[in-house]
Amino acid sequence: MSLEAAEKWRAAERAYRPTAERLLWALAPDWAVSGVYEARFDMTKPALQRALDGLVRAGFAESRVRRTSRGRVKEYRARPFSIAWIRRPRFSVAWTATGSVPAGRELLLQVDEGEFRDDLVRVLQAVGASPFAANVRFVVLFGSVAAGEATWKSDLDVIFLVDAAMTATRADLRDRLADPDLGLAHPVRPFFASPSEFVASDGTVYREARMNGIIIAGDLDRGEDVWAAMARYRVTSDS
Repeated sequence: MSLEAAEKWRAAERAYRPTAERLLWALAPDWAVSGVYEARFDMTKPALQRALDGLVRAGFAESRVRRTSRGRVKEYRARPFSIAWIRRPRFSVAWTATGSVPAGRELLLQVDEGEFRDDLVRVLQAVGASPFAANVRFVVLFGSVAAGEATWKSDLDVIFLVDAAMTATRADLRDRLADPDLGLAHPVRPFFASPSEFVASDGTVYREARMNGIIIAGDLDRGEDVWAAMARYRVTSDS
């Protein structure tokens, strides 16, 4: 996932309301006109159209205009690449944690508390500004914030999975995350590991992260072993 995608949560939250959630889950993966959903929701046609367009702007859904024998029609479908439904040539990742995480929400939106999410946006921005950003394959949040049990004094427990230049990447990110100008309300406790070490290690930190952690930035095109190691996700082969 592009680190820039972390900031999309603001627009997503504006569009995401209870009615939008019900509408989102009703959206099919195949294209359908809005009239298909009118009978299922107690909404006027203009209100339904606004809700659908809001889901498109937030990145939850896609729309297109198609010409038919009766004229032009606007069609919608759920985005096929999402937390709940990530399709790639080699594998799929499905959300399986308690509670619903709607299709299309960016990975960072798995974090419930807005205050901590603001800090994590800054963390991902710091990673993106690093000359070693390309070395960071995954960013995994664990601990009380990931578990939804955070208090005002909670730290951000984060593991950075690095696949090259570990020493230089670790030193640079430690400095960036400790910079007061980053403006974090909650300090980061950074941990670093290679993807293979994270998956195989029996260390307490890694076990906890695999069991309760959330991937807030990750490689959706590869890294099946990391996704599969996380208890919150289910990986199935497309082949």
